[in-house]
Amino acid sequence: MSIDPTRALILAIDGPAGAHIAFGSAILCRSTEEGTPVVTEGRITAWYEGNTIGAVNLVDFIDRLRCAGGRLQQDYPTTAILSVPEADVRVLGEFDLERGIVIRVRDPEALDAQAGEPAHRLRAPMIFDPEDPATLREVAKGPGGRMIATQPYVWQAGDGRILIQDNRRGRQIFHPDSAGLHHVLSHLPDEASSRLLGSRQADRYLARLRTAFPEAPALRTEHGEWLEITCDEQAAAANALTLSRVGHVWKQQGDAFEGARPHRWFVLFGDHPDPKALVPLRTAAGTRPCGLVTVAAMAAEDPRDAVSLAGPIQKDIEIVGYQGEPGAEVPYLGDIEALTSALGLCCPSAPDGPAAGL
Repeated sequence: MSIDPTRALILAIDGPAGAHIAFGSAILCRSTEEGTPVVTEGRITAWYEGNTIGAVNLVDFIDRLRCAGGRLQQDYPTTAILSVPEADVRVLGEFDLERGIVIRVRDPEALDAQAGEPAHRLRAPMIFDPEDPATLREVAKGPGGRMIATQPYVWQAGDGRILIQDNRRGRQIFHPDSAGLHHVLSHLPDEASSRLLGSRQADRYLARLRTAFPEAPALRTEHGEWLEITCDEQAAAANALTLSRVGHVWKQQGDAFEGARPHRWFVLFGDHPDPKALVPLRTAAGTRPCGLVTVAAMAAEDPRDAVSLAGPIQKDIEIVGYQGEPGAEVPYLGDIEALTSALGLCCPSAPDGPAAGL
């Protein structure tokens, strides 16, 4: 049995063993690398925090989890610890000890009951619009938020989403598992960035990538793998793993066409251990050589008629690019050409007039 020092399991304790633990308590135990409780002679050691004294900094369940997690990591003397029979324990979720966030909810209904608050507030949504004022309010004002740094301003919501604001890029919101997040945070002191990244960011990225995309890639290039998005779950995973809005735009198109998508979708995932820019794009679903369609063309009656003036490869491509930087797609034009060739597509020349549908 190998213990995972970065992860704890969120528990509910049944029977007499858990009867004296206060309602709403955060209860944690050590986890194996396989994600099971560490058991010694049929018993599990659990650390907990119930805020029975009404501390203002422990009102939210995520803060109680962080407190219990600190006790578990430090293993210092405390009365908030108990040993319980393995049979009395139910695992409700997983908690990242390094980053102080919930990384998986296994039993939402049971966690709702244990926490005394909705479990969905504990885990960052896979798809969200970072420019939506409602999203900003959720991240900035939601329960369990904490300050990470002041120069630049970095705030982490209780569900793990990260708000960064500086003079150069303005306000940005990121999923805690975004690939390339370490680049975004590279200007922070090591202590601050480690609180957001932990020690296994690349491993988490690859594990989630392989889980979401078990099929072989459509094409391998020098920059990584082109993987096809075929369902909502894959679009959501691509959105969370990338510094892009591909999942949000996927949903927009699905709503606009009532699920009958006129395009195939692909995303370029960069190589391990430094996943670079993600280049999401949409290709024509049929054999018509119409290339790719831009985000702006989504409003067009038929997005296949939309073109731009950016050139034969960039036209009709929806590329968010690494960190949304202008021109970020340039290093990947060869990869885009290779993919369109492998799919039997070609990109027509740009027209001599204003782009249709833009």
